Amino acid sequence: ETYRWRTMNPIGIPRGCEEDTSIDNYVIPKGTIVLPNLWAVHMDPTLWKNPEDFDPSRFLKDDGSGLTTKPDHLVPFSVGKRMCPGEAASNIQIFLYLTGVLQKFIVLPEDGVAVDLSVDCVTFNSPKMQNLRFIPRS
Repeated sequence: ETYRWRTMNPIGIPRGCEEDTSIDNYVIPKGTIVLPNLWAVHMDPTLWKNPEDFDPSRFLKDDGSGLTTKPDHLVPFSVGKRMCPGEAASNIQIFLYLTGVLQKFIVLPEDGVAVDLSVDCVTFNSPKMQNLRFIPRS
């Protein structure tokens, strides 16, 4: 859900059109630079119920017993033949890092300060800098 909700690279990697192409009634001439708008896919209310809400249950089976299959419209690593080849490695690394931290620490915001989950977006989304407390687990 984090990949969808706060897409790291919302505009994706530019691609070049190698030949004249038609999509519906649009003609894309050879040489055109095409930007895949991943943010628009991840925030499309026809694909996601309440897309602005962070809701990890979107990816759980109805009974909560496990993860569903990844939907085709979850595209944080882009799409097509030139999508990021490191998706599997990235998923494993992020999982291992986060579980390692959460096994050893309780992570909390500063006393009396709410965590700001907004992002600064230009080309890449970046979380806002925050002071967090890492309390060792007993």
